[in-house]
Amino acid sequence: MEAVIPAFSENNVAVLLTSSDLYAPYVGVVIESILENATDKNNYDILIFQTDISEKNQELLLRIGAERENFSVRIIDITDAMQPYEFQTVNKAHKKYNFYRLTALEVLTAYNKIIYLDSDLVVCTDLAELYGIELGDRYLAATKCIRMAAHCQRKTPLGGMELPMRDYLIQEVGIQDPDQYFNSGVMLLGLDNMRTGLTSQQLLEFSTTKKFATVEQDVLNLLCEGRVLFLPLEWNYLCPKGNGMEQMAGEELYAEWVSAKENAKIWHFVGGGSAIPCNSPTIDGAELFWRYGLNSPFEMILLERLDTNAKLHIKEGPKKVTKSPAVDTTLSQEGPLTRKNAVKELVKRFFPYGSDCYIALKKIYFKLKHKDYNPTIDILERKSLYRPNGKIKIYVSRRIDLNSQVVNNPIFQDVRCGACYDQNPSAFLGDDTGDNISQLRIPFCEMTVLYWAWKNEDADYYGLCHYRRYPSFVSGSGQVDTRGWISESCLDKKAIKRHRLDDFQLLQKVIPQSDIWVAGIMDVTKLDFLEDRVRAWPGGKITNIFELFMLVNTNHLPSFPLVVLKLIEEIRPQYYPAATRYMKTTKYYAYNCFVMRKSIFHKFCDFAFPILFELDKRYNFSLSERNHKRTPGYMSEFLYGIFVFWAIEQGYDVKETPLIFFHETRILKKPTLTNRIQLAIHKFHKKISNSYRILTRMEAAQVNFRQRLQVLEQKIHLIYSGINSQENVDALTSGVKLNISCLANQIHEYHKAAFSEFKNCHRGQTVVIVASGPTMKYYYPIKGGAHIGMNASFINPIVKLDYYFATDFEGHPEWSEQLKNYDFIKFFGQYSSGNFCNTFQVSEKIIDENHGRRFFQGAPSQNIHYDIEYYPLAGFYTIALQALHFALYTNPKAIYLVGCDCNLTGYFDGTAQKTASNNIDFWMIGYKKMKEFAAHFYPETEIISINPVGLKGLFRDVYTENYLDDHPEIDRSRCEVLTITEEEITV
Repeated sequence: MEAVIPAFSENNVAVLLTSSDLYAPYVGVVIESILENATDKNNYDILIFQTDISEKNQELLLRIGAERENFSVRIIDITDAMQPYEFQTVNKAHKKYNFYRLTALEVLTAYNKIIYLDSDLVVCTDLAELYGIELGDRYLAATKCIRMAAHCQRKTPLGGMELPMRDYLIQEVGIQDPDQYFNSGVMLLGLDNMRTGLTSQQLLEFSTTKKFATVEQDVLNLLCEGRVLFLPLEWNYLCPKGNGMEQMAGEELYAEWVSAKENAKIWHFVGGGSAIPCNSPTIDGAELFWRYGLNSPFEMILLERLDTNAKLHIKEGPKKVTKSPAVDTTLSQEGPLTRKNAVKELVKRFFPYGSDCYIALKKIYFKLKHKDYNPTIDILERKSLYRPNGKIKIYVSRRIDLNSQVVNNPIFQDVRCGACYDQNPSAFLGDDTGDNISQLRIPFCEMTVLYWAWKNEDADYYGLCHYRRYPSFVSGSGQVDTRGWISESCLDKKAIKRHRLDDFQLLQKVIPQSDIWVAGIMDVTKLDFLEDRVRAWPGGKITNIFELFMLVNTNHLPSFPLVVLKLIEEIRPQYYPAATRYMKTTKYYAYNCFVMRKSIFHKFCDFAFPILFELDKRYNFSLSERNHKRTPGYMSEFLYGIFVFWAIEQGYDVKETPLIFFHETRILKKPTLTNRIQLAIHKFHKKISNSYRILTRMEAAQVNFRQRLQVLEQKIHLIYSGINSQENVDALTSGVKLNISCLANQIHEYHKAAFSEFKNCHRGQTVVIVASGPTMKYYYPIKGGAHIGMNASFINPIVKLDYYFATDFEGHPEWSEQLKNYDFIKFFGQYSSGNFCNTFQVSEKIIDENHGRRFFQGAPSQNIHYDIEYYPLAGFYTIALQALHFALYTNPKAIYLVGCDCNLTGYFDGTAQKTASNNIDFWMIGYKKMKEFAAHFYPETEIISINPVGLKGLFRDVYTENYLDDHPEIDRSRCEVLTITEEEITV
């Protein structure tokens, strides 16, 4: 290949990266981080070794730093250098491109040294400092690997290995001192020094001699042992694994690792891709990744990877909003308000509208007329008496489709949100007069009311609340839960009096005592109402606001807080430092319920609305699903919290107060006996909710203890009585209750070891499920596709498998002995409950012989779970569904189903079917559920049936020529034909 010459003749800081097409966006983040920390004193020469990066991604990579004269990015195709070698790995996370760095001695002959960087990290300092380190006669400079140091303390082998790690490094690799093992993700390579004792050919050939646990890293540690300059860990800070394993590395190394976090110069998301923030949104240091990622040309690709379940549509032009005709906002004409006679004029003179005497007189009048009295009109009239000179105004965002109760206090000004869509006359103010954005009611929610108040109203203090959420200005008025709420069942007179919301004098006195009042503050580490979702989240807990927003829910996609942060940096950069600090805290200011002094209020609006308008301009939220249509409204709460945090840092006086949440706000004319009973029950439930939660947990703990005690007693009884019948063994090992209480940790432990490294590992690729049905014999392998086999499918000599699944393995002695001679990743399953747990449990002997990985499958008909690190795989009496469940977890672009024949005609090798006929019904239920599951969680993955039998019409159906030749009864003209050759596949 053509010689690679340094891009600059002097002050050249050379950096080498390697990548596949999948990892190209992450390499873009690395380069962007180098660029943003580079200085004008040096020149930066970035080289990317690759063999398959697409033209589109290459174009995006070359854009980075293109405008900088001292910055060069070049992409080097090393296909020829890699062609002769085929590598074997124990760990599937190690890909071919991990070996590209070993060609540097041959490809970069004009360079005397170079910095090597992995693609899953960000640089936080000027790399010229690392490049300037003197190596002497050493081959390279690197940091010790805290992960490997921890593994070396384990007495048992890791998954897929035969020896404990320390014994493996000494006996299998040949390293003399494993305590000097370095991480090869960040290295300063002394190329001239290395050429005195090594060649690229030697490094590559040695890498193919055996299956290394960490491949090229093991090779470099062996061949460079004794010639390494060890750097401080801050030059390659490996982000926490999350399980505390780093503490096993030894006291001294662990202390250095902890200290390195505060001064990390390179932050490494080590984990085979699974730790990159696109895949692990709450990983420690994710904000660093997004700081550079959102400035790179790969911004949208990275956000799309974060939002794997969503399809947002970029706007082609401005939205056209047709405003409703103007609505008559005059008061409803009812009762004495419309009478134009002497009596009314007399009443009006001596009893002004809204006065206490007028209201008392009106109540008597309605009672005499046997009419229902509605106080809303009179409350609004009373408020209007104070409005012209009102110093404090809290605007209540009111729904146009709900007749909610009104608080009789002129400080609370009720405003219809989205009033331009209200077709009915109303006595309430609307947000559709003057300068307004009333038409944005759905995406902006209550912020349309706030905008209207900002542009059209004048007050000394401005506030915002919600028709069912009010701020409390009275201490001790109720018990505050983890949401920051005082929960009330009904917005009625009693509740209003209890919280003194109608006390005009009190609020006039209290509110001016502070610059800002914020209502409804949450500690994100104590959100018990999110327990189920948080428990399933990596790490099992939320530790800061950033992680809360990354927790996928129905409100918004996790990418939008990142988009908003980027907009803050672009539009209001003075708030950006506070925003990044706020994301790391635990106190979350939610709900948009506040009161602010006038000057501060205008600062907040000037901060928030330009960002929300730009967000709405970039995305067409009207095409989003469910609550995602209201994303700007949810993001306004995010901006509100950032502003409050900024205000506190600026020294403003900010007072925190609870928020009163009213579950029922409608005006009920005459509560029926049923209504009163329901209300009493609701209040009773609210009073005992906390106690009930505690009692429930105590009861669960007692049940768990009793179950364990009962099992222990049964075991003791069996020992002393000598009863060893299978019936009693089943009773001990397959109880569903016992499974629920005892197996959760075991399932997570096995599945994390078995599956975690494969999450999203085939993104953008093709995966083929190869079952052993008769149609399998018509399949010719799709080149480049990862193949997942099961049961006897590995016997087919045409298909080379990458993965293998089996459950009832020991029921097939005719081929079970052959499996251990085959080299692919093997998963052995068992049921997580019931008698099947014993019937189909694979022995440790077989798992050891095959270097297998154990997993659990659910009982038939159980739900399909998204995160297979925590839950059993789908179980519907067919191992093909477990393989399909795993295939989706790798997130490919297409999954082909081969030999998944839903009938009883036997197997591809001619043997007869052993499965009971009624199991086919379960198979079909499972496939239909899997289709729904895939459509929801993996909408961009297409599932395709090749020569479908039984599954016809469920997925996309394609046929092979040889199958159609043998089945003339099939109408070819109505079939999509799949032609597969050794070189290509075409449809």
